[in-house]
Amino acid sequence: MRSRSFAILNVMIMSILVLVSISLLAQQDSTKTAKAVKIARTIVPQGYLVSFEGDTKAPNYGWIGVSDTIMQGGKSQVQIGIDTIGADNSGHSLKITGSVIMGENPYVMFAGAATRFHDKERMNYDVSGFAGVHFWARGDGNTYRIELPTASITDYMYYSFPFTPPTDEWKEYKIPFKGFKQLPYGAKVPWTGTDVQGFDIMTVGGPTEKFTLNIDQIEFFGKAE
Repeated sequence: MRSRSFAILNVMIMSILVLVSISLLAQQDSTKTAKAVKIARTIVPQGYLVSFEGDTKAPNYGWIGVSDTIMQGGKSQVQIGIDTIGADNSGHSLKITGSVIMGENPYVMFAGAATRFHDKERMNYDVSGFAGVHFWARGDGNTYRIELPTASITDYMYYSFPFTPPTDEWKEYKIPFKGFKQLPYGAKVPWTGTDVQGFDIMTVGGPTEKFTLNIDQIEFFGKAE
């Protein structure tokens, strides 16, 4: 029971801190008005999201690095950037590297990257007409997790999918939305796909002396059944 309680605390704290970090980044965007920060507009996106071509800075694509150092005593490290190795004969990808280090709280350690959909205002994506998420990944043998934050889940226990990309080799993923499972420690919220707010890509477990993950060509694919 004690270990389960620590696991619950771990996931909840990690998710809360990711949200806080992303919120702080959004507040630094001078193009947003106070009203725009409070109100999210819902749109139906085109399927293709990002290929990381044509720019050299990950923040310019809306991605930030996130680790447990945003909490007191956290020691994990993360760096993100645009790599000159891309999937499926493309030229670039998002590269996430770092170390997952046990800090003062041995039950909370994580590192990764995250993004939230926005232009001049925050947006929810209605992806209910699509079948799922497509992306390419190139890893190091470690397991990672992609999460789909949604407005309807307020305790940060988002729908997620674990994946273990091969070392130094690109693998294509087509994950139907039904393959995503809600993190099991919070209130159960049915999946609708009408209020997706972004992506989180995080390490799973730890400590990990060194990790390297490349992500490329993220898109929503197919049609809902």
